[in-house]
Amino acid sequence: NYSSRIIEPIQSRCAIFRFSPLKDEDIEKQLRIIAEKEGLQLFDDGLEAIIYLAKGDMRYAINTLQAAASLDKTITQESVYKVAGTAHPEKIRGILRLAIQGKFVEARKELMDLIQHLGLSGIDLVRQIHEEIFKLKELSSRNNGARWRKKVYTLYGKRRTNRNNVSTYFKTKS
Repeated sequence: NYSSRIIEPIQSRCAIFRFSPLKDEDIEKQLRIIAEKEGLQLFDDGLEAIIYLAKGDMRYAINTLQAAASLDKTITQESVYKVAGTAHPEKIRGILRLAIQGKFVEARKELMDLIQHLGLSGIDLVRQIHEEIFKLKELSSRNNGARWRKKVYTLYGKRRTNRNNVSTYFKTKS
């Protein structure tokens, strides 16, 4: 929980504890124990999906396991992403790769498919795209990243600053 979301009168009467994220191995071990005791069939891809989504938060990991188990006793990657309301990271990377290759129409089509057919939130997708963009191998080297940004800048539009020093973007004519 975020302590900033708690009103001041309550915060003044509480001690705030901050915990660092747990290691993936520790979450995996605990989830396997829970799955065994609950009689769940936890596939490796389902476990990896939970660990990816939890980002070191055991409570989130257990809640996601419980939500997936409410659908079926077999926990797979698909069931985990379904209950979490999140796109598969590889799907997001695919969209980013299409954009890097200059295939913006195809990338947009894939993105719209995630929003319309899977019912994913646009805001959540933007957060997930932000996360995944730094993991792409195509952008890992400094030269490649700079070259890609220049290409997107050239293809998509020009930047200008108005009188109020606010940056705006507009589409260039082809």
